[in-house]
Amino acid sequence: MAARIAPGEPFPWDEADRMFTLLVRRAAELAHCRMGSPQEEEFDRLASALEAYEEKRWPQGRKAAQRPSVVPQMPARVVRS
Repeated sequence: MAARIAPGEPFPWDEADRMFTLLVRRAAELAHCRMGSPQEEEFDRLASALEAYEEKRWPQGRKAAQRPSVVPQMPARVVRS
């Protein structure tokens, strides 16, 4: 069962990090997609969501926070036309 977020309770970062990992893997699958394809749109949306998560999760930056090695890094977009 998924953790519930309750006021005054600690945020369930472990569960959020597992979802983040799944989304990074999907973004990696899409990193070589063709420009203008539906996959590029999915990649762009995933990238925006993942970047927003990273800003919340590691506000001082990934390197400064010494992010755990179990959490993957967002893949770079490879442009193909």
